[in-house]
This record gives sequence, structure tokens and C-alpha cells, in this order.
Amino acid sequence: MSVHDELATVQRCLDDLMRSVGRLEKQLGSGSLELRRVRSDTNHLRESLALLRETAVTSAGPAKRPDLVTISDTPYDVSLWVDTDDEGLGARDRRAPDPARPPPRRPGAPRPLPEWTTWPLVRNPLRPNPSTAAA
Repeated sequence: MSVHDELATVQRCLDDLMRSVGRLEKQLGSGSLELRRVRSDTNHLRESLALLRETAVTSAGPAKRPDLVTISDTPYDVSLWVDTDDEGLGARDRRAPDPARPPPRRPGAPRPLPEWTTWPLVRNPLRPNPSTAAA
């Protein structure tokens, strides 16, 4: 079947649904919330089918391939990237920190402890003391 035939079939089914909902409204009355929801949903279906029919008519032609864009191999103008950052590297006029050198200290920040400073060890109650376990 063609798209036109399918849309016509859906339109006939939707018309049958609209007639059935109308008969239900006559039998049950249009005051119930559920019936109003069904009526609203059928109206939305009718509007959606009309939109689908409009788009199907305009796109019924053969599938058109998008135009290809050629990208030249010549380098880009450097002035395009004057004020940009390289992703992951930062700004061009700054360098990444050297891992061998500590970062500079901020004014007013506490001094770091010397390397020879050791903190008292806290005994773990779950592990035996190594000095008493060897005995």
C-alpha cells in the first residue's frame, strides 16, 4: 500500500472512532471525566493525523540526500583562536603545573609540615600490634 492509502485507512478508522464516541456520549451522557478524556484524545488524534497528512504530502517525493560540504586541506587562519583555550590544556599563555614542584603558597595560608614530621600512629583495634604479635 502507498502512504496515501494508509493515511486514508487511518482516517476511516478515526472517523469510526469519532462516531462510536458520539454514540457513547448519547448513552452515558457527556458529564463523566473519562468520557471527556476519550473525546479529547480522539480530537488530538484527528489533529495529529491532519499534521501527518500535511508532512506526508510535502515529503512524498524521492528521498533527497543532503548536500556534501567539502573541507579544504589548507590550514585555518590562526586569528580565529586568539582568545580560546585548548581543551584540557588551558590558555595558551599559561603552562600546566609541574608535578615535581609544589604549587605556590597563597598569602595567609598555613605552612606545610616538613617531610620529617611524623604523626603519632593510631592503633587499629582490628589488627594486632606488630610489636606484640612477633613475640
